[in-house]
Amino acid sequence: MGTKGKVMGRLLSPDEYARLDERARLDERALVVAPFGYDADVICKVLAGENITAQKCNTLPQACHEARRGAAVLIVVEEALASDSRTLSELLTHQPAWSDLPVVVLLSTTHKMKGKPSERINNDGNITLLERPLHIHTFTSAIRAALRARERQYQVRELLEQRESDLRQRERDVRARDEFLAMLAHELRNPLAPIRNALHIMKLASPADKRTARPREIIERQIAHMVRIIDDLIDVSRVERGKVQLCFEAVELSNAVSHAVESCRASIQARNHQLELALNIEPLWIDADPTRLEQMISNILNNALKYTAPGGCIRVEIRRERSQGIVAIRDNGLGIANDMLEKVFDIFAQVRTSLDRSEGGLGIGLSLVKKLAELHGGTVSATSPGLGQGSTFTLVLPLRPGAPTTAADVHHRPTGITCRILVVEDNDDNRESLQMMLSLFGHSVDVAPDGEIGLRELLEKEPDVALIDVGLPGLDGYSLAQRALSTNPALKTKLIALSGYGQPEDQRRALQSGFVNHITKPVDADTLANIITACTNPMSRDQPS
Repeated sequence: MGTKGKVMGRLLSPDEYARLDERARLDERALVVAPFGYDADVICKVLAGENITAQKCNTLPQACHEARRGAAVLIVVEEALASDSRTLSELLTHQPAWSDLPVVVLLSTTHKMKGKPSERINNDGNITLLERPLHIHTFTSAIRAALRARERQYQVRELLEQRESDLRQRERDVRARDEFLAMLAHELRNPLAPIRNALHIMKLASPADKRTARPREIIERQIAHMVRIIDDLIDVSRVERGKVQLCFEAVELSNAVSHAVESCRASIQARNHQLELALNIEPLWIDADPTRLEQMISNILNNALKYTAPGGCIRVEIRRERSQGIVAIRDNGLGIANDMLEKVFDIFAQVRTSLDRSEGGLGIGLSLVKKLAELHGGTVSATSPGLGQGSTFTLVLPLRPGAPTTAADVHHRPTGITCRILVVEDNDDNRESLQMMLSLFGHSVDVAPDGEIGLRELLEKEPDVALIDVGLPGLDGYSLAQRALSTNPALKTKLIALSGYGQPEDQRRALQSGFVNHITKPVDADTLANIITACTNPMSRDQPS
């Protein structure tokens, strides 16, 4: 027998035995408990003749202690059980799941022992009873059988340990991946922020210039596409770890589909797709997170857009089937082979990859749809007649019993209110573009390139709103907000955090630091205008938004 490639029982020199790792030495031992006379010496001599390492134990408690450290078999004379069989019972009852330690009991030569101690443990574990006197071959054969059984147990143990090790490594890999994705999102959002700001400045400065209208549309569409990819990367990681918190409310399915279609409108027009909408006559209400519902539908729709050639047809149908709302999105595009119908929902799966990756994507959108659908108590499936014959993705969600009780969504609109704004941002391009864009909105804008200057400007000028990048060098945005509010607890300035990190924990940290809102870069101009309007509304001026 052996562990880690070692053969149990091989005669070893003292140096060889010392070089064996401790666990292997302990696991290969036969523990012998025969405290009377010369029985222990005789047993150990017989085992040595069979190349089996044996260790004498003076008492049963000592043997049980050693067995917990490691043993291949426990050999005990029945007389040793008379004073303390409970210790052995406890050992056998509380073994690891993989372990079933073989115990060989050499029965007493006298039949006058009261209560027959061996009978008290006979049902506690892997017990073999041998009557004395016994032939040496009978004894060694029983021990060899016990060692072979123990070897198989060690193999199971090693498999379980390898599985646990693999699980721990997978957890470490997932954590490393999530940290990388969060950093990647931050690094990608930072350059996108000034690009989007510059785009809005161009639109505000020359809205009627037809020469730049088309380039602006292209830039805007590609920025939206990049932002969506970044968001999906982060979301799929959070969903896998169970860290996505859904905010359920009554949502009318047709409205959600309309919003999703509108978010994809630019891509639909760019590829000259024909879009058919078949909406259900009656309203279909479901309990859903409206943002995540729109994300599911738009991800399926974007998948259809990617895999349908320009000029192709995409049909979006909404219908009711008993107590379920159905959104079916059908295209006449690339289609899906039968062996890929289930795999398309695996993360990073691709129906087809080519050198130019023109049908591209990272293969995360549909995986995210599946996970979000399951969180909503629904399902998503794919069907296709085959390659080149289009495909249909069907999202099934449970309908909400009864009429909706939530009010319609309320969106803040710019009201023409102008205010004094301080922008604290260390990125030159983002700082300058934010200043230009906000100035075109009619606001008075001051800027600061770092936290120390920003803190001084904030306390001296007390603007209406301060847009503060949380990732400032030196004095970061969180510390800036905390110091400003501790220095002047009556500060009326509404503090808004800007960050390339957009996870819920980042938003919570911002609110805990004193910010009234958290905006993930790149910020949409209309969203920013609405937030500033809400902050400067006299009705909410003294209350955090």
